[in-house]
Amino acid sequence: MSAASDDFERQALLELRALLDTDPARRAAGIEAIADPALRVRVAALLAQATGGTTAAQGGEADSDPIGPGHRLGPYRVLERIGRGGMGEVFRAKRCDGAFEREVALKCIWGGLAPLAERFQRERELLAQLQHPGIARLYDGGVAGDGRPWFAMELVRGAPITEWCDAREAALEQRAELLSQVCAAVDAAHRALIVHRDLKPANVLVDEDGRVKLLDFGIAKQLQPDAGEQAPTLAMTPAWAAPEQRDGRPITTATDVYQLGRLLRALLIGVPAATDIGGPRVAAAYRALRRRDPQAALRLAAARATTPARLQARLRGDLDCIAARACAEEPAQRYRSAAALAEDLQRWLARRPVAVRGEDRLYRLRRLLRRQWPAFAASAAGLALAVAGGVYHLQRLDRELVRTRTARDAATAAQGRAEAQRERAEATAEYFVDLFKQARPRQTDGGEVSARELLSASLEQLLSDRERDPRARASLLAANARAWATLGRMREADRAAAAAIGLMQTDPGADAETLIKTRMRRIGYLHHLQRSDRAQQELDAALALAAKRPSRDPELGTQLQLWRANLASERDDAPTARDAYGQVLKLTAAALQRPAACRLHYGALGNLAMLDIDQHRPADAERRLRRALEMIGPCGIRDRADGLILRRVLTVALIDQARMAEARALADDVAAQSRAHFGADDSFLRHALYVQALVELADGRVDAALTRLPEVIRGDAAHLPAQAPARRDALGLQALAWIARADAGEPGASAMAMSDAVPGAAAAADLAAAVRVLSAVSTDAPGTPSDPAARFHALALAYAQCRRRPSTSQHEAFAAALRAVGELRPWRARLSRDWSRRCGTSG
Repeated sequence: MSAASDDFERQALLELRALLDTDPARRAAGIEAIADPALRVRVAALLAQATGGTTAAQGGEADSDPIGPGHRLGPYRVLERIGRGGMGEVFRAKRCDGAFEREVALKCIWGGLAPLAERFQRERELLAQLQHPGIARLYDGGVAGDGRPWFAMELVRGAPITEWCDAREAALEQRAELLSQVCAAVDAAHRALIVHRDLKPANVLVDEDGRVKLLDFGIAKQLQPDAGEQAPTLAMTPAWAAPEQRDGRPITTATDVYQLGRLLRALLIGVPAATDIGGPRVAAAYRALRRRDPQAALRLAAARATTPARLQARLRGDLDCIAARACAEEPAQRYRSAAALAEDLQRWLARRPVAVRGEDRLYRLRRLLRRQWPAFAASAAGLALAVAGGVYHLQRLDRELVRTRTARDAATAAQGRAEAQRERAEATAEYFVDLFKQARPRQTDGGEVSARELLSASLEQLLSDRERDPRARASLLAANARAWATLGRMREADRAAAAAIGLMQTDPGADAETLIKTRMRRIGYLHHLQRSDRAQQELDAALALAAKRPSRDPELGTQLQLWRANLASERDDAPTARDAYGQVLKLTAAALQRPAACRLHYGALGNLAMLDIDQHRPADAERRLRRALEMIGPCGIRDRADGLILRRVLTVALIDQARMAEARALADDVAAQSRAHFGADDSFLRHALYVQALVELADGRVDAALTRLPEVIRGDAAHLPAQAPARRDALGLQALAWIARADAGEPGASAMAMSDAVPGAAAAADLAAAVRVLSAVSTDAPGTPSDPAARFHALALAYAQCRRRPSTSQHEAFAAALRAVGELRPWRARLSRDWSRRCGTSG
């Protein structure tokens, strides 16, 4: 065949490959767009053959018999066709000569393409030279009876790399690791002097074990040992071709580096369109997509297990520079090798400076801070910051920051102040550096600074800072709130969260899901502070916002329902609360393998148990609580707080069942763990000491109860509002202990004890309830406070007054309070029966 006819076949093959990569509905238009009539006829014939037609190939040999299931090539029997390309078809086949069992991918050239059999044979020869775990292996080869060559290679059961990642919502780290494997395989080919020239997702599969396999060396070229580049070729896939391929310039290993860069772009921001050649950098391309099609941007981010805002932030900087270097228009400007590209990807995965960013000192300092993030965060959120031993290192860091500040200002000025400050990780790193700088000796008179003092100073700084980017301030305020909550300081946590929410509401580009989650955290802070009305307002706002936007977080809707149930329970709306908790259990029952759903499930069980206790069903409460405690380990939750809360409630259920020995052992253990892990000035310890005192009082050990309560009362007074139920409960329990001690003492001591008990019990009820009860006693028309604990405290007040100054009116007042109190939990019922006997009533 002449050179002219060979060029004709090459051009026909190029057009065919482009059509096979095109939507089938648009192939007819593609054929009509071919200007040369003879070439148009030839391409149409080849396309008909490739897609199952029977048209003979013009200008070449007559078609051979089609290959199908049952057809035998050499020792292999064809099972099914699994693909087709520009030169031929690929089949799944099985060795059938009895030598050994093996399924293979069997590739055979089409009939009518005999002029290109030389290229097919070259692919087989190239594969024979390549031995690498990331390249599909060649097993065998031969020639069919009709003269068509074939070869058998490793059968890869997998999916194209982009489809595999999207189907598993692979994070950016996993995608970068897979591309590193591709780079290693390509580098192995380059070291064998082979350039692939057709790297695209269809030729890079990921198998069932998550390993990359490189396929299809059909248009690969072997470099001459004494030449760095080769003559151009028309064979290419246009959407993935390097500029030198499209322009007919010589081919080098840099051609594969460019296509690896295109693969990286596809893994980061989606597969490019055929016309997306030389497009914007990845960060700019994704930013444009967010403006043009927010829903598409949301889906793309979800497929990478993140949010659009977070994906935008992570694309800026290192990944943007890596992809840009690999996809540079000029070969000399790209990475020098596939191995160099892989090395920068590995540096990014390890959070180390990437080579493409150069030697900028500020950049390297930021990478150091991000890589050491857990250490910085742990130091900031700890109970105390040990400054004295680290002053030297902090001073060195301070000097380094001073030396680099000028360089940083110049760099950020070139990019724009707003763009630099939207770099979330950098802003957070600077925040913690500023936080630590406040511990320098010259600012503390040489003394140590606690974590709370640092957080307090940083909160004031964030609230007053008008220069920092509002979006960064909102994020840092939300983090500050969570740190305060970890330390049990809910007033400060609420203040920081409220400021963060205010900034997010004024930012039209704020992430709605982040705002909803910040609102939910604030609901928790307000709930702890007994600000139920404000907590309900935050919940209503979060529910309204969630109803307008689909959530990426499958647990977000369930968390909102859980808070709806919690607040209904606080309003004593038991039917609504019980129904809502039941809905939470249903929503999470099928997703317990996810830690977040599992935690919501056992949290709902714990809250239902508290309703059971309030409704005098302690055995049901115990059953739910033990089930919840069994779930914590399998859920993978390591937060000690959850287990301690559930065990505190279990202690109360045991008290109500009069199992005092079990209750005491459990309460003592919970208190010891709370003190060890949360410290002496934390709400967890106060709750644990309260439950300990409750066990002692219910078991008649009055002095032991009284020794535990002063620490609880002092802590509550320092951290809770005056009308908080927790403060009333502690004061009320102390009053009950005083009454019990008086009942057990001598008559002379009894009157003195009763004088102490009256103001103690009065303080136990909230002010409004106390006024109503005392007024009712004086008018013989007792009121009914809504809180069962407050009603019981009112009964204790009436009993204390009856015991201090016995009279007919006091007896009648106690009887009225007893009628108003309603059904009591078991240990309270035992006390009321004793009080009735002592106060001379029959109740």
